[in-house]
Amino acid sequence: MISLLEILSELSLSPPQYGQKNKNLIYRGITQEEADFIIKNGYIKSDQRWCVPGEGTCFSDNYYDAESYVNFGRTDPEKTKVPTYVIEIGLGTEIEKSKEGYMKTPHRIPIERITRAWKFKKRDEPIPIKFSREIN
Repeated sequence: MISLLEILSELSLSPPQYGQKNKNLIYRGITQEEADFIIKNGYIKSDQRWCVPGEGTCFSDNYYDAESYVNFGRTDPEKTKVPTYVIEIGLGTEIEKSKEGYMKTPHRIPIERITRAWKFKKRDEPIPIKFSREIN
């Protein structure tokens, strides 16, 4: 099994190239509201607003799929003037692949599992950022 340190040492700040996948990493597109929740509470967990009830928190093994969930339509940062984000996390045993082909979990994922993150003010311009808990 590959350690998180090994994964991190191979990563750059740029998003993966189109079509490039790492079987140990998954992605989630999130709104500013969800980003604020993660930073405040220290974990990732969907509020189920835009998914099937009871499905849990969903992820994609493809960065570009995750990015498309938040950078078009009702959360498009160019239209709303509110940034969106894509977070990358290390795959864990609590995350399973659904019969539809995406990754999901009913469990909370600690903020420390975020390996990389990008902020979008414009669709095609990811800005590398770091997620960490707020310190009051």
